Amino acid sequence: MSPDDSNDADPASPKASAATDEPIGSSAIETDSIRRRSWPRRALNRLEIDRATFFAMSARYWKLVAGPVTVLMIARFFSPEVQGYFYMFNTVLGFQTYFEISIPQAIVMNTSHLWSKLQWTTDGGLTGDAGALARLGSLLRTAAAAFAALAVVSGITLAAVGIWMFSHAESSDQIDWFFPWLGLVGFAVLTFALTPFLSVLEGCHQVRPVYRMHLTREIVGNLVVWGTMAAGANLWVPVFVMAVRLLIEIGLLIGSYRRLFGTLWRAPRTDSLDWRLEVMPFQIRLFLKGVFAFLRSDLMHVLVFNLQGPVVGGQMGLTWTILSSIRNACSSWVRTRVPQLGTLIQKRDWNEADRILFRVGRIAVVVMTGLVLAVVAVIVLMNAGAFHIADRFLGPAPTLFLAIGLVAALIKEFQWLYLHAHGRSPYLGFSVVGSLVCGAVIVAAVMSHGATGAAVAFAFLQAIFLLPLSTWAFGHLRRQWHSDDASAAASVTSTVTGD
Repeated sequence: MSPDDSNDADPASPKASAATDEPIGSSAIETDSIRRRSWPRRALNRLEIDRATFFAMSARYWKLVAGPVTVLMIARFFSPEVQGYFYMFNTVLGFQTYFEISIPQAIVMNTSHLWSKLQWTTDGGLTGDAGALARLGSLLRTAAAAFAALAVVSGITLAAVGIWMFSHAESSDQIDWFFPWLGLVGFAVLTFALTPFLSVLEGCHQVRPVYRMHLTREIVGNLVVWGTMAAGANLWVPVFVMAVRLLIEIGLLIGSYRRLFGTLWRAPRTDSLDWRLEVMPFQIRLFLKGVFAFLRSDLMHVLVFNLQGPVVGGQMGLTWTILSSIRNACSSWVRTRVPQLGTLIQKRDWNEADRILFRVGRIAVVVMTGLVLAVVAVIVLMNAGAFHIADRFLGPAPTLFLAIGLVAALIKEFQWLYLHAHGRSPYLGFSVVGSLVCGAVIVAAVMSHGATGAAVAFAFLQAIFLLPLSTWAFGHLRRQWHSDDASAAASVTSTVTGD
């Protein structure tokens, strides 16, 4: 086995051009080998889409391609009530991410920093600095044990919350939801336990194979969705999909990286990583921000489902799924480069890190803006043409407001991905207060104006309230951290040279 993407450098980087088979999209001098590439390949290069980003975006955009088919299948085989439960299953299950307590992000950051001292062996293991190897092994063992416990706790909690919520919802006595819900939670628990292993892979710059696995998982998952819907599986559909996801992830970890994880698991325990001092401060701050971030968006889905019923909840769930799929796909431009940003920041290569963030981030925001406006236009046309399927979506106005809010949220995400690549997460208090304000506004908006009120409040909070604050924090912290670290490095150099 030869590890993939061991030098998953950014293709647009002048420093990376010799180490990757991706050309420099923005270079003024184009080589003969680049000219010989097909025009689609050249277009991808100019859009800063390397292979890792391509797989990540393909997985997300596949949802958009498959989405219309799924919508037609839902309209054909699901009643409006079952559609509401179907999307609410996904919403409640999404709360499982809060049980991660931000450990995956901490793993990726710490692994990417340690990776600068390690390299692959010919048989697929790791070698390099003994201390870095021991610390990475300690990181993996601790995270795996923590996730095994968290998986059990999350399963019990989600099962109980779902049973309570669905048993009090409309039509609960007419929908077969109990055993499908328990089955979905069971497979989700097993998948949850694999998270730290995938996070270590990303931190080791194995971004391309991880996101190629995501693409495979999405395609196979949709095929399973369509087949089981046609077979009349109803709410058992997500159970089959989660089981397939589990098998695919196990296949990647065991089939391609068993030597890597064997090396880390057996790594010496002489230089163990102190989780409490080195990881937990960053992790806990991310976790607390994430918990309260529930109030900024997820809360409105729960409120709409419970206050306006599963039919309107299903409309919001379907509309949100399409728009958020676009947002997630566009976030791949920066998200797939987070390990690289972490390594560059560890080396204090600020200029290269800044160049990557601003160039790929700008492209992603422009593309997302165009795509979400296209979705709004399609919904306008469906309503104007009185298509029956238009009843499964929110109207054009609330869809537009959700789109505006999600574009603003994408910009904020890029800013904080960059800041977190430094291994720091400041302004916890401000983040919590901001989330509480958002929650209060959304509750008031949903209670007075339903789903439309939720969409308007979401757009206002993200674009007018949160984005300006986030932009100020991003500029201030970036200047401060880079200035402080540059001063510290100059001081060390002066001491060594005796100047």
